[in-house]
Amino acid sequence: MISSGSARDLSVVIPIYGCAAAIFELYDRLTKALVGMQVDYEIIFVDDVSPDGSWELLLEAVAGDSRVTLLRLARNQGQHIAISAGLAECCGEKVVVMDGDLQDQPEAIPLIYEKATATEAPVVYAKRKTAHQKGSRVLMGKAYFRFLEWIAGRRIDPEYGTFTLITRPVVEAYMSLKEPNRHYLFILYWLGFAHAEIEFAREKRPHGRSSYNFKRLFMHAFQGMKFYASSLQRLLLGATGLVVLSGVALLLIALLGLDTASAGIARSAALALCSLIAIGLGSGLMLVGVLAFQAFEEAKDRPLFIVHKRIRGGEIQQRDHGRSERRGTSPALTSSAG
Repeated sequence: MISSGSARDLSVVIPIYGCAAAIFELYDRLTKALVGMQVDYEIIFVDDVSPDGSWELLLEAVAGDSRVTLLRLARNQGQHIAISAGLAECCGEKVVVMDGDLQDQPEAIPLIYEKATATEAPVVYAKRKTAHQKGSRVLMGKAYFRFLEWIAGRRIDPEYGTFTLITRPVVEAYMSLKEPNRHYLFILYWLGFAHAEIEFAREKRPHGRSSYNFKRLFMHAFQGMKFYASSLQRLLLGATGLVVLSGVALLLIALLGLDTASAGIARSAALALCSLIAIGLGSGLMLVGVLAFQAFEEAKDRPLFIVHKRIRGGEIQQRDHGRSERRGTSPALTSSAG
């Protein structure tokens, strides 16, 4: 459901998971950047049931600030569902979506907002222009994005991330899609709105480590694959083709009636082809099962998320004890518009 709140100039939606150490610095830098823009803004933090106490720190950080809304989901559902919850809540004519680990600089928000205003682009991507990860993660990231390109059937810039600005029509189109298998960037690509970009220097993660290990990246890509069902269909066709070709080869071996001298080779070839048939059939059945299960899940028409708690910052009594020690300092912005 799209928010029915009073329209604002700008909303900032931030999914929170594993960001406890960054909460106070994130909030302070956000408010400093947004106040300086002199626009009517709101901030939506969506706690995806983070196990590190982020919710309690958010309550303390935003106490007394009526421009902030805190959402806590009923259960952990992943970054992209958390983003959807924030988009459903927000009421800005322009909406910035960004990560909560401070790698996306709050000080770059004015740049992406100015780009959207100047170009009237419905979507603006913030493109990273500096290396911010270790070599092993860079290599894994490249392989990951090649896989995503195959899934989506289009070129994907690996320097694009969650940090984006989308306009109200894009938000409404995004939320009109009810598929539970959501991949934020893939949905934006599929929607097909015109876009612009800025470049910014993404920082190294100042606190903790990313929760995206190999398993999570794989599941992330698999979600995107299920959103782009055509990629599953290509795999299914490939598995079917493997079975057909293997069956033809087996038939040729039988028809040719290879002599006794080559009987051993024939048996080995037949076993290999039978193995290929089994692999193809197994893969095909698995993909059919995935597609059938996906259709079954979508037919249930369940809500994408359940909000357990919704609290406005202005409703929280402000407490100052211990807060100043946890505040971070705002580094100088090194971004530039592209």
